[in-house]
Amino acid sequence: MSRDTVITNSPAIESRDDLLAYFCSGEKPPAQYRVGTETEKIAFHLSDLSPVSYEGGIRQLLQALTSLGWNPEPRAEAPLALTRNGANITLEPGGQLELSGAPFTSIHETASELRNHLAELEQFCPAMGIGFTTLGCRPFRGVEDVPWMPRERYNIMRNYLQTTGKSGHHMMLLSAAIQANYDYCSEADMAQKMRCAMSLSPVIAALFANSPYADNRWTGWRTRRYAMWLDLDPARCGLIPTVYDADFGYEKYLDWVVQIPMFFVKRGTNFIAVENFTFA
Repeated sequence: MSRDTVITNSPAIESRDDLLAYFCSGEKPPAQYRVGTETEKIAFHLSDLSPVSYEGGIRQLLQALTSLGWNPEPRAEAPLALTRNGANITLEPGGQLELSGAPFTSIHETASELRNHLAELEQFCPAMGIGFTTLGCRPFRGVEDVPWMPRERYNIMRNYLQTTGKSGHHMMLLSAAIQANYDYCSEADMAQKMRCAMSLSPVIAALFANSPYADNRWTGWRTRRYAMWLDLDPARCGLIPTVYDADFGYEKYLDWVVQIPMFFVKRGTNFIAVENFTFA
């Protein structure tokens, strides 16, 4: 989950062209391509495999990591995120620890970054009685057992997603995943990569399926993590309807994005819940 940064110089959006220009500004030549990965890990107490609350260990762990050069946000006494050299450590709603890595040119650099991250956690976690698993879903606890992290946006998302499907809280509290962010050089290149990613997503999920258990039982799915998205929010989940159209590009992607109901708008440091309100 992204950091709750305070943006003071965000330009006003006055036209559709301003939004399309944002996509165009992301284009870069292939020589400058990078890949950034986001890896989430589920925290648990080593003594009984129970979830770790913010005050019961997560806060202390984040504070300990600041001794290794990580900068706390929003404040040192109650950090909700850490930053260092282009990388971030953030919290998912159920205390899952996410490393949003720096952009790299190869998987070997990404692997080295992740190994270093895990080695840093090893410096503090055993003494704190905290362990992490890279399973796609917490296997031994249900949503009623997992404490929420104290982020304002999560309260809004929590209330919203319970109205759109049955798996919103399961996704937020129980699941973990790995994501990759790719560069593109043109509108056509972006469209081709979107089609490729959407086509491969189910195959990759099957190849790395490792979440058949949840709430101390067999769920009937090889990957409960993937199945959660089938009953979460039809407006923002699943295949983008026009992604396989021959003329798919910035325009059609924008048409889809601006019609999705928003969770909130942000003014300064305040998150303001909105209901049935799209960006359009």
